[in-house]
Amino acid sequence: MSLRGTAGPIKSVRKLAQALGLGEDYLKRVARMDDSLKYKSVTAPAKQDGQPRQVYSPSPDVRIVQARIVKRFFKNPHVVRWPPYIFGGIHRDALPPGEKRDHVACAQKHCGARSLLKLDIRNFFDNVNYDMVVELMVQQLGWTVEPAQLLADLCTRAGCLPQGGITSSYLALLSLYEVESHAFRIISYKNLVYTRYVDDITISSKVSTYDYAPIVKIIEQGLLSKGLSINAAKTSIRMSGLEPLLVHGLNVAHKHPTLPKAEVKRIKAVSRQTVNDAGEEGRRTNGYRKRYHRSMGLVNKMARVSSTSHKPALDKLKAVRPLPNFIDYEIATETAHTLRSLYASKKTGYWYWRKFNVLLARLDLIGIENPDWAKTLRQYMKNHYKPEFQGPK
Repeated sequence: MSLRGTAGPIKSVRKLAQALGLGEDYLKRVARMDDSLKYKSVTAPAKQDGQPRQVYSPSPDVRIVQARIVKRFFKNPHVVRWPPYIFGGIHRDALPPGEKRDHVACAQKHCGARSLLKLDIRNFFDNVNYDMVVELMVQQLGWTVEPAQLLADLCTRAGCLPQGGITSSYLALLSLYEVESHAFRIISYKNLVYTRYVDDITISSKVSTYDYAPIVKIIEQGLLSKGLSINAAKTSIRMSGLEPLLVHGLNVAHKHPTLPKAEVKRIKAVSRQTVNDAGEEGRRTNGYRKRYHRSMGLVNKMARVSSTSHKPALDKLKAVRPLPNFIDYEIATETAHTLRSLYASKKTGYWYWRKFNVLLARLDLIGIENPDWAKTLRQYMKNHYKPEFQGPK
């Protein structure tokens, strides 16, 4: 299977600029910017092993260019045909209608397995470098070198993919295609199932005592050819009967993925506690609001795996939705005033669009208790001060 879709490859910088709908000089100027101007370091939770996680926020210009690259190329099925074994971070626009590539869809591939091999690629993003990006665009998508190098300049920081970059996850997912497609074919011939969810590789067999040692060597050799390695501390082999077989936190022992019983019990407990906390006064506090949304997120995990426990828990939470407080009315009024005063100068920008939608979300909250007030302000803002920012096209 080829990565390349039906769209023709990019053969010049001029064609790249035309495909993105941006000026050629603008692209070159953004690419030449110093990394300190392209990205700002932001605080992020540490990795599971306690090591710091370095995440960067792109500058407005880099954000515009990278969002356009994702929209025009990586979300476009005519440009990229996503391999069936890659999961995580692939937008639905890039896939056939109805197809999903989330963690549940990934786990579904391994349902009925009797044994599992799990591998983790060490420091994946930090080791996908500029040359790998150029090689991907030239060898797999048929681009010429000059536009491929410009795209790599626009998508890398200090010679590698920055975590937080809009294009980073897409490029990381595709960067291993040359060696991964070869490994996938060999593994499939052995009646094994192979998936990769970003940097987590899972291989499963219907044989509980399957010897995965040769498979590990195949993966290791392929990664090594790209300057990557396996994190040995996270390598594991699991067999059915000894413990539940879990893929991305889901039990794959049955026909469809299910949440482990302990996780369902935990979600119910959190939901039940939220309902118990929902006194009239408590429903107006920011603390309750955070607990409620956390509980709702956990309950909706059960929906994705069609758990019978989902609807009863959801109905109970809906009955105790957070209520607005006086500050919500104040903030909504002040935000509307700010948007009105800046409409002429800011209406086409991302900041105004985001601020406008934050206001609408707050009005949804106010509308639970005071629907007429919320509806009046919402309609007024939409009729007279609606943002004109369209995002990447």
